[in-house]
Amino acid sequence: MLLVHAMDQSVCENPNLSEQVSCKKKKRNINIIPIAAGSIFGILILLSTVAAVLWGCKRKRQHQMIKNSIPNWSVESEGQHFTYSELVKITNNFASTIGSGGFGKVYHGTLKDGIQVAVKLLNSSSSSKEFQNEVKLLMRAHHRNLVSLIGNCYEGDTMALVFEYVSNGTLEQHISAAAENVLTWKERLQIAVDAARGKQ
Repeated sequence: MLLVHAMDQSVCENPNLSEQVSCKKKKRNINIIPIAAGSIFGILILLSTVAAVLWGCKRKRQHQMIKNSIPNWSVESEGQHFTYSELVKITNNFASTIGSGGFGKVYHGTLKDGIQVAVKLLNSSSSSKEFQNEVKLLMRAHHRNLVSLIGNCYEGDTMALVFEYVSNGTLEQHISAAAENVLTWKERLQIAVDAARGKQ
């Protein structure tokens, strides 16, 4: 028995033997590698699937919350509810970008009656809570010094706000050093006071 064990050990440790001679221990180690790799790959696929399902459920709940709330907002604000296809026509397929903010881009558009509007299209990553808060804030803001909300849109993944268009540019443009007629500090203070009055 000792002689056989010694011979097996010498065969395993001999580097000069042909590829046909191998050890059972090495075979077992080689077989474990693909099994372990397959298990890890399977776990990664499972985790990715679970994450995708959870994300989809969360988005669905958010969309349902907005869908249930939007009609009430439109009635309370006496604003018009637009469809996505109407926004495409109003903005000429979102051809003219006039600004961008933390939640999305703003496009120039024209209604059927010729009134110019600014359409703020929110990013798909924006939550229903953010959209709801902004609409509620704009519903309470009625002042000659603040831009008025005309209507809103919720359809599928689309969340948008339609404002009256300010042809003279934005406040940011007028206080910028690159502007032709930069506002004085007195004018800036008066604008801040007027804006605060509009939010009361």
